[in-house]
Amino acid sequence: MLTRWFALSLFVVATACTDGTRGNAVMTDAYQAEIAQWRADRLERLREPYGWLNLVGFYWLEPGVQTLGSGADNSIRLPESAAARIGSISLDGTEAILKIEPGVAATIEGEAVSSALLVPDTAGEPTDVRLGTLAFRLIERNGDYALRLWDFEHPAQKGFAGIPEFATDLNYRVRGTFEAYESPRVVRVGTVIEGLDYLPESPGILRFAIHGEEQTLEVYASGGSFFIVFADATTGASTYPAGRFLYTELPDESGATVIDFNKAYNPPCAFNEFATCPIASGRNRLDVAISAGEKYSDDLHVDDPATH
Repeated sequence: MLTRWFALSLFVVATACTDGTRGNAVMTDAYQAEIAQWRADRLERLREPYGWLNLVGFYWLEPGVQTLGSGADNSIRLPESAAARIGSISLDGTEAILKIEPGVAATIEGEAVSSALLVPDTAGEPTDVRLGTLAFRLIERNGDYALRLWDFEHPAQKGFAGIPEFATDLNYRVRGTFEAYESPRVVRVGTVIEGLDYLPESPGILRFAIHGEEQTLEVYASGGSFFIVFADATTGASTYPAGRFLYTELPDESGATVIDFNKAYNPPCAFNEFATCPIASGRNRLDVAISAGEKYSDDLHVDDPATH
């Protein structure tokens, strides 16, 4: 026991007395492991049943009654794996009522249903309607409603080889200083869908330096963190043309936080055309190259005309 205690003591002393170079090396090893875990978690979320890789359809709803199914005579045409006529959705203001055709197997929370009031994603947990390997949910965007469709056996899952990425670089993990606006403001940000805006609340900006040059990014409130949509000199070349996403922790009492661009990631629209991603605003377009985080390749994007 004494021998083990003595050996452990020598290890602690040696670790505490390492010079700056060795200390940085130890920190880098731990940080590399942190980023590796973050990337693994990111891929796991993408591969989940309701992850972005399984998303195969997006359909705006119009007021009134519209039918849905794989048949050509439907208002909303689903993939061929769906029944020719699944049923109908009646949209009246903010209320969407689903009616299922007799003989069609549809479930909500594991229970067979013939009709249901659809709860949208902005009103809590959305109603999850399952049709064999397909599932859809109602989403709301600025007062308009749409169906988002997933296929749990989408071939994109099997062919997905991962996301290209820059090497982890501590130079892109920087200190940021939060500067609050006089009062939070709702800002208008464009999205990949023409005519649809993203209207987040922005409490202020983060000021930071990259390669010795001072930069600023406007942040959006996101619960217990800040959300950022940004573009930089790599955008449209090695990274996604509409920009990338990033979260940071809220600042401390002095306004300090950390901006870790090694965790910058592709928006959902990098994987398919069925997402409503915001794009980087003019306020969040950096002149410098942020060679950190996820890259983009056309191989990531899956087009499936049969699901339109």
